Amino acid sequence: MDLLTFREFFRKQSGRFDLVNSDGSDNGADVFINAGQKDLDRLVDIPAGIGRVFKDIVAGDFLVTFQDCRAILEVWCIGTNAEGKTTRLPLTKETQQDLRGVDKKTLVEGYTEMMSNVAQDRPKFYTPAQLRLVTDANGQSGSISGSMDVLSDGFQNLNGVFFMPPADGNYSIEIIGNFYTKTLKEDTDYTFWSDQHPTILYMATMRQLEIMHRNTEGVKDWDRAIANEVGTIDMDGVMEGSSDVNQMEG
Repeated sequence: MDLLTFREFFRKQSGRFDLVNSDGSDNGADVFINAGQKDLDRLVDIPAGIGRVFKDIVAGDFLVTFQDCRAILEVWCIGTNAEGKTTRLPLTKETQQDLRGVDKKTLVEGYTEMMSNVAQDRPKFYTPAQLRLVTDANGQSGSISGSMDVLSDGFQNLNGVFFMPPADGNYSIEIIGNFYTKTLKEDTDYTFWSDQHPTILYMATMRQLEIMHRNTEGVKDWDRAIANEVGTIDMDGVMEGSSDVNQMEG
């Protein structure tokens, strides 16, 4: 179902004519629908939840940002080597402390200079970025020149990958991760949940309404119903994951 069709379905089944107008347009339902989708995303991992983001970078870059990522799984760097061959190489995950030269190993081997002073090269290491810049009551914050892997705004809804060394040329950074289902906005929008499992999305939407009304028992009822349904989706994933297993270990 696209969003318009789902709204009409929701209106008819729930009787919440106050949340969906007679022509099927939104009058408050979309907030609950999208909140229900996020609940389902967190409840069960689905193949459609894995996504890839490609970000082009230039010399001096050490940070890329993107949206709606629940968990960063892999990071790759795509670029042309000295022989003119395009290669795709994985970046090694490190902790933020390792990259900043906090532990003994990186005090000797790591990147202990300010970002602007680190020798540029093809990126080799990454860590999930800590984008939030904390300001005082006046909105002011000190800064360290050449070490600006934080954002004064946008950190509220962005994810980031911080990589080292800073790029020495043009590359593409590929992020593989578990992403939230896209937000349903336009009438013609549809997602995995609205298209493949509209009844489960309906249950999740109703659960959100019960939360808003502080109906604890109603929430529990929907929890049980949703758990029964998404359990079958989990079983599909188990079956697919074990399809190449042809003998028992022991």
